[in-house]
Amino acid sequence: MSKPPAPVTKRVNNHDIWYFGFYEEKLRDLILSYKFHNHHSLCSDLAKLANSIIITHNVSFDIITYVPATKSAKKKRGYDHVELIAKQLSKLVEKPWIKSMEAVRETDQLKTMDRKEAVRGKFDILEDTSRFLANKKVLLIDDVLTTGSTMEEASKILKLASPSEVIRLVIAIKK
Repeated sequence: MSKPPAPVTKRVNNHDIWYFGFYEEKLRDLILSYKFHNHHSLCSDLAKLANSIIITHNVSFDIITYVPATKSAKKKRGYDHVELIAKQLSKLVEKPWIKSMEAVRETDQLKTMDRKEAVRGKFDILEDTSRFLANKKVLLIDDVLTTGSTMEEASKILKLASPSEVIRLVIAIKK
């Protein structure tokens, strides 16, 4: 898993999303171990995969941010899994990271089969974020892309900070 086996990007909701590979086999096992089996040290391996995308495809950006976990997910795991990846990636690429938003409501997919509806209003921009992101090329990262609805909602909220560009990157996409 050292070289991206996937195409360069996937087009979702009129946006390109960079990704390392498909959410299957070893990559799926790695992500699941990291998220659900208290192997938080694996964040450095996942950050290396993200970095390989950046290096291989010469992805250019100024600052990193991430799709935040919900309060219940953080409580269950004891950490925000994508925040840890963002911190590690920041060290690898020698670019700053910022917590730009927070999840203000849980995603209840039992109430709706429409994932886009399930994530609507899930995030809020943090106060003062514009000061750091205005007119910057922002790399927005997440671990897994399912339908693209979460990434789209996070991008919409992030745009409130007036970045010059939002570049989307995930470790894996579901086919």
